[in-house]
Amino acid sequence: MVGVKYGQVPATDVLPHPTTVSRQVSLKAADLKANVVIPDIKSCLNVHVGAVTTDMWTDQYTNNSYITATAHDINDDWKLVNRTLATSEFDSELTHTGVNIRATLGKILTDFAVTVDRVIFVTDRGANMLAALKDDRHLSCCDHMLNTTLTHVFDTKYLEASLPEMHGLIKGGKELVRYFKKAGLMSLLTKSLKQEVATRWNSTYTLLQSIDESFAEVEHILQTKSQRFR
Repeated sequence: MVGVKYGQVPATDVLPHPTTVSRQVSLKAADLKANVVIPDIKSCLNVHVGAVTTDMWTDQYTNNSYITATAHDINDDWKLVNRTLATSEFDSELTHTGVNIRATLGKILTDFAVTVDRVIFVTDRGANMLAALKDDRHLSCCDHMLNTTLTHVFDTKYLEASLPEMHGLIKGGKELVRYFKKAGLMSLLTKSLKQEVATRWNSTYTLLQSIDESFAEVEHILQTKSQRFR
């Protein structure tokens, strides 16, 4: 709209300098942390007890590792409050041992005035994470445990040997979705088919469910394309 009214306008004339934006954001974040987040944590998490979830991952492109810590508690209105305290790069000079993870996590919690003995840690069952929290109150994430169990159950080699019909169903479903995407047929469906993704929970179920819900349409399209064998 500015260009329509005034013609060509240099971005520097209407936008603040990046350094100014960065400085103001940092000041605003520090103010919210000191006057809103930390007081809330002190009045809720450290009084009523709560949980802290944490995880680590590595950026495959840069090979940098990161750690995240999120605090959870129920406030006086019985509402679940979730606060991501930090997502920060893990020191590249440190190995991912339990001791180093615990020290890094401790710094994050201290920075937000979280009293460690007032929280329960919830994580996956990675050996280094279990070692990091061996002296703290800890629960294993049930979603991760269930996903690990299902990953073993739906392992390709296991299915092929033990449940060949199920193996064929899933393999055929994945090939069908791949064909519809490659052939540009998704737009012909009322609801698109969903592909299985190894890192996405429930995606095998979502794959089969999407095919089932659109089965009649899929069958009709395959017949018109002489591809019913798929």
